[in-house]
Amino acid sequence: MIQNQYSSLLLEQTKDRTWVVDHHFCLVYANKAYLHLMKEVTGKEKKLNEQIFEECFDDGYKEKWKAYYERGLTGEQFEIEEHFFNPTTNQIEYNQISFNPIMDEHNVVVNVACQSRNSTSCKKLDTEAELLLDASLDVICSIDEKGNFIKVSAACKELWGYEKDELIGKAYSSFVIEEDLEKTNQVTSDISEGKLITTFENRYKRKDGGIAFNLWSVKWDPKTKIMVGVARDGSEKIKKEEILIERENRLNELVHESSNLMAILDEAGGITNYLKTRAGKPNGELLELSAIRKNEKEFPSELTAIPVKQRNEEFFYALIRDITQREKAERELLNALNEKNSILERITEAFVALDANWCFTYMNKKAGEIFNTDPEKIIGKHIWTEFPEGRNQPIHFAYEKAFTNQEYIYLEEHFESYGSWLENHIYPSKDGISIFFKDVTARKRSEKKLEMANERFKKVTEATDDVIWDWDIETGMFYRSNAIDNFFGVGTSKMMGKKDFWKDKFHKDDISKIKNSIEKALEDPDCDRWEEKYRIFNNNNEIVFVIDRGLILRNNNGKAIRMVGVMTNITEQKKQEEKLIELNKSLNEQAAELKRSNEELEQFAFVASHDLQEPLRMIISFLDKIKHKYTDRFDEKGQQYIYFATDGAKRMKQIILDLLLYSRANKPTEQNEFINLNEIVSEYMLLRTKIIEDKKATLTFHELPSIETYRAPITQIFHCLLDNALKYVDENKPPRIEINAIEKENLWQFTVKDNGIGIDPMYYHKIFIIFQRLQNRKENDGTGIGLAIVKRSIEFLGGEIWVESEKGKGSNFHFTILKNQQHK
Repeated sequence: MIQNQYSSLLLEQTKDRTWVVDHHFCLVYANKAYLHLMKEVTGKEKKLNEQIFEECFDDGYKEKWKAYYERGLTGEQFEIEEHFFNPTTNQIEYNQISFNPIMDEHNVVVNVACQSRNSTSCKKLDTEAELLLDASLDVICSIDEKGNFIKVSAACKELWGYEKDELIGKAYSSFVIEEDLEKTNQVTSDISEGKLITTFENRYKRKDGGIAFNLWSVKWDPKTKIMVGVARDGSEKIKKEEILIERENRLNELVHESSNLMAILDEAGGITNYLKTRAGKPNGELLELSAIRKNEKEFPSELTAIPVKQRNEEFFYALIRDITQREKAERELLNALNEKNSILERITEAFVALDANWCFTYMNKKAGEIFNTDPEKIIGKHIWTEFPEGRNQPIHFAYEKAFTNQEYIYLEEHFESYGSWLENHIYPSKDGISIFFKDVTARKRSEKKLEMANERFKKVTEATDDVIWDWDIETGMFYRSNAIDNFFGVGTSKMMGKKDFWKDKFHKDDISKIKNSIEKALEDPDCDRWEEKYRIFNNNNEIVFVIDRGLILRNNNGKAIRMVGVMTNITEQKKQEEKLIELNKSLNEQAAELKRSNEELEQFAFVASHDLQEPLRMIISFLDKIKHKYTDRFDEKGQQYIYFATDGAKRMKQIILDLLLYSRANKPTEQNEFINLNEIVSEYMLLRTKIIEDKKATLTFHELPSIETYRAPITQIFHCLLDNALKYVDENKPPRIEINAIEKENLWQFTVKDNGIGIDPMYYHKIFIIFQRLQNRKENDGTGIGLAIVKRSIEFLGGEIWVESEKGKGSNFHFTILKNQQHK
């Protein structure tokens, strides 16, 4: 009973996810970790005795897992590796999942128990280990006790012609050529029995039909029952052996041709005529030479000879020793040493070896570069004397532990003095330890940047109201940030399959448009961005307008494999656009009404100019007749009345004419033309010659431009401004008028300057309004409409007018006109 309680507590408190499924694919048990994950993924509580599969899972996902459960329910015990997006961590998580059948008392499978363990960190280590293996130029592989490849480095492609996947799970014996199979199997057997075999050779059948010559270094691990081997290309060694055989053949030919000739190999390996019968007189020194046996086979030997003279005869006492085995052992040792040093110097990782007293026995060039020291001078020196900063640091304790416990240790350590992160692989032996170093500073910095980027991305997804989404096109899975609740409502699925994606509350009239636009973007290999506006419904069944943008990621073949994007709520923007449309519609209606009103006003002005002038002419005519015919019958008062009536009728006629001019000021009837403004001003001076002479006025202008415009408005503008300059001036002061023009990028700016009575600044805005007069009629006649006509004409020509003035000192009227073409 107590044991069951402990078991239950253990299952509920572990981070591993545990659940049990029956033959109907119903969930009959689940611990807290599993239920928590399912709530995060599906957005709802998972209940027992319900179907294990949720509606949000796509059909492919369901079929795959149904097959897993069926295997377990048939009695098979197995493990798989799966990965999925964990919405809690916002990262891809790898899991090792075991399936174990549960039997009843009759040994009949009733349920299958499943346990999922997070293996993301192990997956990361496996990936890094595989990258390290693939960096080697030699083939590094592991083989199980059945002789099947477990792992193979990428160099197998170059040496054997096979990809890694073509070798994994296959027996190594199926690649060994038949002549070398027995030898290879024997070496494998010897190694697995604990015999020390440093190197051996064999040949593999390459995928292209050729032969690969392999030089093997192999080690057997009795604990894991795995054999680890390194295979190098041995073709160069084979070539050297063939050259050696050729030289031996040439030597044999020389021996057969002359019986009194003995040849030996000198230090360089060349053949030298060294001795003939009793030739050369060694005196006790040790000589190495090649000797010929009775069977005519050559063998290496040592000769120690002392010359002796007896009875006038000279001969030698000699000792000859066969050194064949010794030379072979020395040669193998030297080759092995050179091979080891060559490998250690070629590898990109740093390597050092320490003896049991913690003194350096070897350091390769890369390690010397990292630690800024000479590899040759460091040999024999104590590590903690040379590098005291490492003493009592984690690396120091790791070395001690590896040697003491004789176990491999992996450690990543930051070395402050070198500003580097080093990855340490520590391999112990009874004589000391060997350490492979790899500078992983760049990787550590990248990991830090990635960590910061992930943190920033997480914060962004939390801070923004937009939905960040990720679509794995190959698996069909969608992942969406928590902001999706703001669009479709609280509890909306964050992860779902492609089939379930369209079950969200999209507007039915927009679904076809969305699908077509996505398919079109994915099928175009040159398209890397997608964008669409559409409508959805929220929890209150209200329409929400969104704009969805996605970045398309493609493989080397141009096929879309992933799409990430952001969904933005543009409902308020849409409402503003609709308001703007309504406002534009209202403005168009007002413009149409204004146009109609202006047309009626023009019609009225036309009628007024023709129909109203006739009665006025009659009134003026009859008043003139009364004045001439009955003038002697009226007293002074009567004469004054007739004058007022006639003057009023004339002023009424002038107002009607001015109104007609005002109504037509922005609608000239002629075509635009190139007009020389100097001529316009000259014509004015000709028309106003009398008043200019009477008032002794001076009018100056300097090289005014020629512009493309309408003659009537531009003439009206200058005539009106110049008339005012002549009219509104002190009687005792001769008028002084000056016209200037300044050319700007898109317009001409003109100034009409006078020395008249001036204008109070408080009336600047009033003078351009129709019928607004600043002077009384006794001082100056006029209708008060002239400057209004000027302003209307200037605005028609695309310009504006303003005034600068000081009362009693004159005025400067500035106005602009857009230029089309100009001729100086």
